[in-house]
Amino acid sequence: MILVLVSSCFHGNRLDEVKYDKLFHGGQSRIWILSSVAPGDDSDNSQRFKNELLIFSSNGNVLLSDFSKLYQGEGKKGTFSVYSTNKELDIQFGGERWFFTFEVKDEHHIILKPNDGSNTSQILHLFSVPEI
Repeated sequence: MILVLVSSCFHGNRLDEVKYDKLFHGGQSRIWILSSVAPGDDSDNSQRFKNELLIFSSNGNVLLSDFSKLYQGEGKKGTFSVYSTNKELDIQFGGERWFFTFEVKDEHHIILKPNDGSNTSQILHLFSVPEI
């Protein structure tokens, strides 16, 4: 493996960076359960996201909804951008910005840690809903 990396550097071959966009939306849309929330600065909101889902679509839209309102399409709607180089996720809900650095535990578990400039201080653990 090291030989491949070294030889690609000497031969001018460029190594492509990892793109994380599809991790969030799976090529169409993907449902993530906000399984647990670790309190940040505002520990009173530690249960704020109980039983809620984040649904990311490949068109850049995102929906935050709970189980009871999902079938009606109700929830907080917004847009998102993934910045793979810095492992950052930027979610915009109207005038509210959720800006995170993400850590990929595996393809079904992502940890979102809030960055400066984010309107939330919550550390979010996302678990994907398995395909049927």
